[in-house]
Amino acid sequence: MFWPAGSAVVAAALVTADPGGQSGSLPMAGLILWLRADVGVVLEGDRVVRWEDQSGRGNHAQGTVATGPHWIANSINGRAAVRFDGMGNYLLVPHHPDLNATRGFTVFCVFRYATGFRIAQKKDRSGGLEADAWFLTPRGGLGVGGQYLGGSFFLPNRPNLQVSVFDADRRKLIVIADGEVVDELEDVPPQEPNEDPICLGKRNLPGGTQGELSGDLAELLIYNVALGDEQRSAVEAYLREKYQIAALEKPTLTITRVVPGHECVTVDWIRPAPEVPAEDLRYQVSVKLRGAEGDKAETHTVAGRETTATISGLLNHADYELRVEAVQASTGRRFGLSTERLFTPGWVPGVVIDYLHKDDPAYAISGQYIGSPSIAKLSNGSLVASHDIFGGGRQDLTRVFRSDDQGETWYHTADVSPGFWGKLFTHRGGLYLLACRREYADLLLRHSPDGGVTWTEPIVVARGRYHKAPVPVIEYRGRLWSCVELQTGGWPRGFQAVVVSAIADADLMDPANWTVSAPLPYDPAWLPQGWSLPDDQQGYLEGNAVVALDGRLLNILRWHVYPHFGKAVALEIASDGRCLSFDHAIDFPGGMTKFTILRHPETGLYWSLVNRVTKPDAAGMRSVLTLVKSADLEHWTPVRDLLRDDRDTAVRYTGFQYVDWLFDGPDILAASRTAFNGAHNFHDANYLTFHRVRDFASREGPLGP
Repeated sequence: MFWPAGSAVVAAALVTADPGGQSGSLPMAGLILWLRADVGVVLEGDRVVRWEDQSGRGNHAQGTVATGPHWIANSINGRAAVRFDGMGNYLLVPHHPDLNATRGFTVFCVFRYATGFRIAQKKDRSGGLEADAWFLTPRGGLGVGGQYLGGSFFLPNRPNLQVSVFDADRRKLIVIADGEVVDELEDVPPQEPNEDPICLGKRNLPGGTQGELSGDLAELLIYNVALGDEQRSAVEAYLREKYQIAALEKPTLTITRVVPGHECVTVDWIRPAPEVPAEDLRYQVSVKLRGAEGDKAETHTVAGRETTATISGLLNHADYELRVEAVQASTGRRFGLSTERLFTPGWVPGVVIDYLHKDDPAYAISGQYIGSPSIAKLSNGSLVASHDIFGGGRQDLTRVFRSDDQGETWYHTADVSPGFWGKLFTHRGGLYLLACRREYADLLLRHSPDGGVTWTEPIVVARGRYHKAPVPVIEYRGRLWSCVELQTGGWPRGFQAVVVSAIADADLMDPANWTVSAPLPYDPAWLPQGWSLPDDQQGYLEGNAVVALDGRLLNILRWHVYPHFGKAVALEIASDGRCLSFDHAIDFPGGMTKFTILRHPETGLYWSLVNRVTKPDAAGMRSVLTLVKSADLEHWTPVRDLLRDDRDTAVRYTGFQYVDWLFDGPDILAASRTAFNGAHNFHDANYLTFHRVRDFASREGPLGP
């Protein structure tokens, strides 16, 4: 039942008919809020001003003509929905004690979204991470008591049925997608009760980031208990049938790389059917413009012995969709089908190692963007590179690639999980990965016995909320050294410098051989004389272990002192690796962003690749990558710009950043987290690119303004 615009009559609060399915079989015990867009909605003009609770508890959602969302008669598979436009639409459900997630919680939600990070939140004037809040996100599910599952389990621009459970007895959060548990979180405390309303369509944070929802909400059911499997399945079945939400087809063929280039794309995959002779296999690679009908796809046939294909003749800067299907030629039987992948053709500087379109959900459970570039050279001359996936997901996946032809071509070797913020390094002929378990978590070490193809289970080097980046692991005075940070608060002040070290000739995979220093908090007293900054607007991060001319071991860190730039912090590392102390400040171009400093083994000169600031009003810019050198770590000279984008949009959308690199005879080999050609922004990169800087020490200029 729906009343016409302007009507003062409210639709019945109790369901008297069931236009959508078998709601009569739903469990009612514990149901405290039931909003469905096909009944109980009241409009004034074109705005929803009241949405009646169908649970019988009277927890009605209220809106205003100015801020209420819209009602859409035909939204999710022909069913009605309430539409939030991402521009300030919201509804409020007044407080009721039963709406707090204190004794257990089960939430069912049918929705489709484009952007936003709150569907519902019971906490006013907060970011939702406090212990007295619960909140529902469109991508990841339920947060309770300051803990939440951050994965991207629910994809944008498609109908989603999200089921989230808080089991108070087991202190566990559970998220279910397509009928399967996709993530769990242990040791979650119950929500501390609050008396705030539930805000639907955004988080209510006046003066801060609201996180407005842009999308349609068709039905929301909240139980104040953790439902059992049978009861939960009954609600799922009702909603799935009513809204005709089919489970996503599970991929049976894995694409390992999608690499767009100038008017082309290369795709690599894993053979899905080893029992079928290669001569009887065919692969169908279909490519079409994003959003085009299926019959508009261009299909290319690839012989069964191949696991790669390059498609040419594409439009640069246009978005495309791609799929790979494996078919047995003799019978026509399909043996494998990949997920749909997205890409944008176009030229990009360097050699593309890996790529991820900003809207491609292929790794959404881990994140959305490419981060933490790392590179190492094996004893046989092969190169190994890695990156993690960050932004919105679990942030616990590192992807590894290898080149056997000096970086001309690359192929995928492994996905390593858990692993985040990793650095590849070689030692005594072995390949290692030093990484965090996930964002702000234990520091782990893995070993690969075969050049990056397989990896051991990790050892724990240090337990705690650690942060790191792909910074050097160096050998000095019989030990290996690398720098990390301990997170104790927010950015930038809440990071403390730490150094980890191990006996160089010992078994690195034995945790007992590692030493972890005491953390050194940042001190505002280190600011240069005459500088005045709020304490919470300064800090340091991503330190480099570097041997100074006088033989001391230093930790040189990027220094966040915005709006100033061009400075770094030098800490002295004790010879036993157990503590650090402030040494001095350094004039260092590009000191606002991550850098790697290495000392040339023959000349003794120090070199780095930095994001030089060419626009003082954009101190965090990353669209210029400059080679710099120093004879003493104190006085740095820009040598030449290696990568540079001077377009008007470059500061916002281009990044050659977090570059990890190594010496290779007269050359430098580098891996870059590159944002280019359709990136979400300069920070949220879509490429991992490889670059060879030839004759780096003998060529100077040009340097742009």
